[in-house]
Amino acid sequence: MMDLNAAEWLPEKELFRTPEVRKAEGYEKYDVDGLQSVLLESLPAPDGSKTFVFAYFALPSSPKPEKGYPAIVLQHGNTDTCFPMIAKRWADRGYAVIAYDHYGNLPETSAGFMQRPVVAESLQAKMGVKFQSGDPALHRVWIKNIWSCASHACTFLREQKEIDPDRIFFLGVSLGAVNGLISAGLDSRFAGYICCYGCGFFHIPDASGSFIRLSDPAVDPALIVGKIKMPVLWIVSPNDFAFGQVNWQTSIDHTPTTDNQAAIPGLTHGGWAANYPLAYRWVDHLCGRDSALPKLGKSQRCDNVACAPVLCGGDGIREANLCYTREEKITPDTKWETLRAVIGKTEITAELPAGTTAFFFTATDRDYPGGAMPVSSSFTRIK
Repeated sequence: MMDLNAAEWLPEKELFRTPEVRKAEGYEKYDVDGLQSVLLESLPAPDGSKTFVFAYFALPSSPKPEKGYPAIVLQHGNTDTCFPMIAKRWADRGYAVIAYDHYGNLPETSAGFMQRPVVAESLQAKMGVKFQSGDPALHRVWIKNIWSCASHACTFLREQKEIDPDRIFFLGVSLGAVNGLISAGLDSRFAGYICCYGCGFFHIPDASGSFIRLSDPAVDPALIVGKIKMPVLWIVSPNDFAFGQVNWQTSIDHTPTTDNQAAIPGLTHGGWAANYPLAYRWVDHLCGRDSALPKLGKSQRCDNVACAPVLCGGDGIREANLCYTREEKITPDTKWETLRAVIGKTEITAELPAGTTAFFFTATDRDYPGGAMPVSSSFTRIK
């Protein structure tokens, strides 16, 4: 484990200082009804001057709870931008929300990523570069800006009198999820973290996924997930093109506060992950607003039978499946097959088809809009 005070990480004085946040004057073109457009202070420029990113912020219109509104920070992925419509949905559910563009771009969705205009006071503008570069040194500046945004957003929310400082959650998507793991390890103030298509351990044997080409061994989340103190929900597809199942499960196993995981067959990769019903329900439960998700323990094999303990039944597991493959190498292109599993009082079981090389279980207790959203057991390989 690396020293968290090493040069690769941000010092506490940068992470936890009070950021300047002001109305995004001059950018009214990007205003959205129901949201405030603001500029959030981010990482200082090389000359020490302040820099800012564009963000959407909202308080719910519902009555304020006695201790204040719960809140969530939304962090987008590679080449994406702020989530205005998704931010509004969180606000409609009673959450204060902030969603920023960590590049320093403006949310001009009609333009391609490299053509998006930038905030005049952004780090990109002051450095005269466009982030998303193959230059390792520039890449490290950019990801430090991401970590700075996350912690500054948390501090900003904590200082709003309408918000409960002990119930501020964090959701990251893809590249935002990878760097969110680092923020979760550096900043323990969040009440929970939702990691949507993201992980670490990109440099272990059998690691796969396209994100490997963007990863930097010096700042791999593998170096810090062991220090995460908040509960973590992990969501991915077993065929996600960016994050392979082996490195994803390894990340989960090395995070001591993992609360639940969901490898969801057929799940597609995109910014809409911030709108997943599973994410809403998990946070709602931690706020006392909904029942707990079902939860499965570590899947095991005994001869030709696979099983996984039921650690929490949620509203009552109504469907469970065994997902298995006969392929030797596990990659995003691996073919996963499914068969119905047997739901017992304390465990889920299924007979393993001949030639199975790896498997996991999925389980669901309710229907969700848009399709199945099961939780899963650990991914297990048969040696």
